Amino acid sequence: MTEPKPQEIYRHFKGRYYQVITMATKEDTEERLVIYQALYGNYGVYARSLSSFTERLDPARYASQNVTGQTFRFEKADPDALRETPPRTGRAQEKAEDGGAQRGSGSFPQESGLDPRVEAFLDASSLQDKLEILTGLRGRVTNEMVDTMAIASGIEIDEGDPGERLEELRSCLLTIEKYEQRRKYGN
Repeated sequence: MTEPKPQEIYRHFKGRYYQVITMATKEDTEERLVIYQALYGNYGVYARSLSSFTERLDPARYASQNVTGQTFRFEKADPDALRETPPRTGRAQEKAEDGGAQRGSGSFPQESGLDPRVEAFLDASSLQDKLEILTGLRGRVTNEMVDTMAIASGIEIDEGDPGERLEELRSCLLTIEKYEQRRKYGN
């Protein structure tokens, strides 16, 4: 298996998808690490040794967990694979892991061209879901992503650093929610 490259999408043998952020070298041991991000839930970022990331699975040990029938722990996936419905694991866990990323149809719209995290923000049904998604975007947000989320929220954010713009979007959403609640309940 070749070394993963940034932006490549990989499927874990349990069925979830991840995107490689970068490769790193552990300072004291020179061990190669894969830095990757979940493409569901809170979009957590993880580090795993390259040898573990690319390891061949022991069929006897992982037979009951290997829902994909893969040979390796992570296998490179086509970016279009994100349109597939992830394996079901129970309603509460599914809701927590998906973070509102799926539409009612169970898939992303074809050819949307949107980052899955932005798609999740647009589909989120509550402010809390949107804020969690924004938190997961810290350090990896682009101006284009902020623009899309701000426009969809009816908010105008001045140009600048994407991280600062993300925090401004968060602040605006909280302010809107605060005053909408007062208006709604007469407080």
